[in-house]
Amino acid sequence: MDNVELKARCISIGRLEPNSKWAMAMHSHKHFEFIGVFSGKADLIYNNKSYKIKAPAILVYEKGFLHEEKSDHKYPWQTLCIGVDFIAKDETKNPFYNKITGELYQLKDPKTVKKILDLMLELFKESGRFDFGKEEVISGGLYKILRLIAAAGGKKESAGTANNKIVGKLQKYIASNYAKKLTLKDLTDIVYLSPYYLSHLFKDKTGYSPIEYVIKMKIEKAKKLLKNENVTISRVAEEIGYDSIHYFSRVFTAVEGITPSQFRNKNCK
Repeated sequence: MDNVELKARCISIGRLEPNSKWAMAMHSHKHFEFIGVFSGKADLIYNNKSYKIKAPAILVYEKGFLHEEKSDHKYPWQTLCIGVDFIAKDETKNPFYNKITGELYQLKDPKTVKKILDLMLELFKESGRFDFGKEEVISGGLYKILRLIAAAGGKKESAGTANNKIVGKLQKYIASNYAKKLTLKDLTDIVYLSPYYLSHLFKDKTGYSPIEYVIKMKIEKAKKLLKNENVTISRVAEEIGYDSIHYFSRVFTAVEGITPSQFRNKNCK
């Protein structure tokens, strides 16, 4: 950084204590955020891509990028966030601009992460003091942190891999629970994503919305059961989670183009 005409100013320092119910809705900032993850796990959406975050880690949010966070219920994350405003004559020389190309920028090297977390904690403690020269001490510590991150570079998590895991997890859950009265909220609660984002992601990967996929699973199971003439149609409806045989018939006909009875007659002969 010594050869870059760049100045950095710390504009905020905050710490989040472990809270299993903590969540932050989609938002963005007019400044950079450097997040130190001390413990726990969280689900993160950054620039419309989803990530699973696990401590210890250092994350960098570029200004203007939308992000949403939700702490893990069993392992709530503990973080320290430093807001940084950069002043540069030529922003293209800023090592934190243009290096982030839409995917989450994070460091995972244990030694480097520990150094940065220790420095972040010192800055947080310093911010609560009223000693002479506090701003100068914070500024010096901030530059140390920025130099370490810039030198280490960021490991970009594959958003595609993370998204595939999320969809795969839901598909597995639906396969085991299709007979329940699943709602979109039930499914979003499993992966801690917003309904809009989950619907978009799931359809992009499978061609179906989450609820359409649930119905598809129900009908596939119904088709197998209907091939057994010893199972009544009302029993088939119950097995896949429909209380009403008439409703089941309407859904089945809408999906398959024929009624359950017609399907049975056609496939049992």
